[in-house]
Amino acid sequence: MAGQSRMAPRNEEPRPVVGNTIEIAATVTRPSNTTAYAAKDTVADETSGATIINFPNAAMEANRGGYITGATIMTDQVANTAQFKLHLFHTTPTVLSDNVAMTAPLFADRAKYIGSITFPAVASEDASAGAAFAQATTTAEPQFPIPFVSATADSDIYAMLETIDSFTPASAQIFYIVLRVEQN
Repeated sequence: MAGQSRMAPRNEEPRPVVGNTIEIAATVTRPSNTTAYAAKDTVADETSGATIINFPNAAMEANRGGYITGATIMTDQVANTAQFKLHLFHTTPTVLSDNVAMTAPLFADRAKYIGSITFPAVASEDASAGAAFAQATTTAEPQFPIPFVSATADSDIYAMLETIDSFTPASAQIFYIVLRVEQN
């Protein structure tokens, strides 16, 4: 209809995309053990001295930003049916080791916190698929877009993975996480 303006969806302001829409991936290989996770535990690469999950060049350059518009998580444990949450930061937070209670966002890291992405339970389409996966979408839980501005020193997004459910992992289980980002 002529002269009618488009209304922005509820809880979302119009946002111009002046840069790129990209996908950035990170992989976490958990320790070589099958120690069960309790609900709300951290999933990391080491039981002591873990490293942060890094999504490099999420922004076009340091101190720039954009919007996280979607995410996918996959794991090579086909039988896994746990639900996960990814906590996002613009600067490296206090890193928690594998299989300890998740305290993110730590109060001390509150100024670094961007937000979180809650994934539905991962599932495999069939036993021969080789992976279980889930996509976080706006229909399951309206959580996108997530605005962010990178730190003044770099253009990365940092993350920690939390299991929402208890589960028994595979030894050296791999998690592959993809963020979809509109860079501005």
